[in-house]
Amino acid sequence: MAKEKVPIIGISASIIVDQGGMFPGYHRSYVNEDYVSAISKNGGIPLVLPVTNNPLILQLRLSMLPMAVQPMLIPKQLLAMI
Repeated sequence: MAKEKVPIIGISASIIVDQGGMFPGYHRSYVNEDYVSAISKNGGIPLVLPVTNNPLILQLRLSMLPMAVQPMLIPKQLLAMI
């Protein structure tokens, strides 16, 4: 089965506070769908990075970065399904 390198592209999330609905006042992490769609349509894998100021989480994310930036080898049949 042929494999192709696929880039993983990080998208920084934003925070929005619900103004109404069932959970007013809740803080939510989000990204606009057009960012996710643009990466997917161009052959990448979007990776949403939630906002945090927790030093432990930031350190763990940075320690995983070299692993995450390596292009993944994905079978072409799976890419066709994306």
